[in-house]
Amino acid sequence: VSMGVRAGTPMVLIRPSQVSKVLEEDPWVAKATVELDWPGTVIVRVEERTPVAWVETQSGWARRALDGVALPSATVPDSSLGWIRLPDVIEGDGVAPPEILGSVEFVAALPEGLRAEARLTREENGEIWAEVAGFQVRLGRPVEMTAKALSLTALLREFPDPGSILVLIAPSYPAITPVSLPLVPQGDIEAEDGDQP
Repeated sequence: VSMGVRAGTPMVLIRPSQVSKVLEEDPWVAKATVELDWPGTVIVRVEERTPVAWVETQSGWARRALDGVALPSATVPDSSLGWIRLPDVIEGDGVAPPEILGSVEFVAALPEGLRAEARLTREENGEIWAEVAGFQVRLGRPVEMTAKALSLTALLREFPDPGSILVLIAPSYPAITPVSLPLVPQGDIEAEDGDQP
């Protein structure tokens, strides 16, 4: 550990807040706490970030933690995590954009068996769409994404028809848009009450 935390350093020279700040500069460290336990012990607790999904932005591909932080990794996604494609998103300093945060939250809330195969993107109208378990899923704006993932899990238990679109814009009121039925020519439909068309 840096900042003078090594065997033989006098305890009065160790600044816990400075040590924790340096530790948190590492992208793998979500939170670090440092305490002095007199007369000679320094207690360091580290909460690690773990990768949740691959995310593509204008900066390229990177594995992201739940809080949107890019973690050091390869620059080409593999199949171990879900993919989120937001190639037009520009990142600034500080907090990740809502599209990244919401999309990563959605993937993290999916059951383990669905996470790695999830594929998310943002359409031209700004809505987030996903492909999960072979279904197109309309998620809408990147809000209430944990609730949307839970609603999707419930909808999949209903075994929707293949090709259906699962609509989760309002997670409390999920909907299934069924596969379009072929149009039947009017002459093939019998009119009610025996009338002919």
